[in-house]
Amino acid sequence: MVLSDVSIRRPVFATVVSLVLVIFGLFAYQRMSVREYPDIDPPIISVSTVYKGAAAEIVETQITQVIEDAVAGIDGIRAGLTPDQKVLLVLTERRHGPVMMVGDGVNDAPALKKADIGIAMGIRGTQVSQEVADMILKDDSFTSIVQAVKQGRIIFENIRRFIIFLLSCNVSELLVIGVIALLNLPFQLVALQILFINLITDVLPAMALGFTKGDETVMQKKPKDPRQPILDRKKWFSIWIYAAVIGGSAVAAAFFTEGVANNALFFTLIFSQLLHSFSMTAAKEKFFGGPVLKNVYLWGAVLLSIGITLLTLAVPPVAKALQLQQMDLWNWEIIALCSLGSLLVIRLLKALKLVA
Repeated sequence: MVLSDVSIRRPVFATVVSLVLVIFGLFAYQRMSVREYPDIDPPIISVSTVYKGAAAEIVETQITQVIEDAVAGIDGIRAGLTPDQKVLLVLTERRHGPVMMVGDGVNDAPALKKADIGIAMGIRGTQVSQEVADMILKDDSFTSIVQAVKQGRIIFENIRRFIIFLLSCNVSELLVIGVIALLNLPFQLVALQILFINLITDVLPAMALGFTKGDETVMQKKPKDPRQPILDRKKWFSIWIYAAVIGGSAVAAAFFTEGVANNALFFTLIFSQLLHSFSMTAAKEKFFGGPVLKNVYLWGAVLLSIGITLLTLAVPPVAKALQLQQMDLWNWEIIALCSLGSLLVIRLLKALKLVA
């Protein structure tokens, strides 16, 4: 039997076309990109395949509960995952909370980019994975991740201490000035006294709180929601309560002292704010033996601020500018009791979990 040229060419042509389509399909599959739509409830993962040179560009397939069920059933160790499968795994797990991704290869880069925290290897990791990662392990040791997480939580908590302390102190001053003006009381803080409080007694302890070390409870806390603000409603409520207690103790001292109401208001407000810095303990942290009381920088800042404050009475020009005068022992006892009272009240509120 003799085969014609046409009969030979047709299967060859069909074979070539099939191979071209297969190669084109594999190339297009590698170009698959994964996108997440956080505004849709429930979230939807969309897989789009982009064909280069094609007139129609996008072919989309929405994958919802199928991938959710498939990923939820994955446990243990899995190997041979494609880059797209890794991205789908990360995006699906992000619905249940923050996701950390560790990778070293080029095929890990998309998943590292999509994860909340992408970690790349510094020694054997590729440059692509290092560029898209949020953190790079210089020693390629997984124990370094634990230390980095711990240090990051300590830094975050110290920033929160710093903000809460400064806000509560400044709000207490505003409450004192506002209440005294509203009730037309016979005493008030002068402008230089307010400036002295802000420059001397607020700045040094606030900076020292930034050096507070964490304790054993740091790694026992759950991961924080990235969408959660640094100060939630309970923190803001606590700030106003702290300010009210500090301001109330200062006004009370001014009422109980004799003839030196302005001075009592000034010194009590300072000492109450300084003692308030020791109450900047986070949730589950101990007060006695906790990281705040163990902060030597905070002790140094508080003692230095107290020394500078008492020194104002010993320097006549400064005392005259601040309108200060010498006080007897009874007045100093009132100031000390009211200052300690503000600390005790705040600690009691924390123990009862009425404030954060």
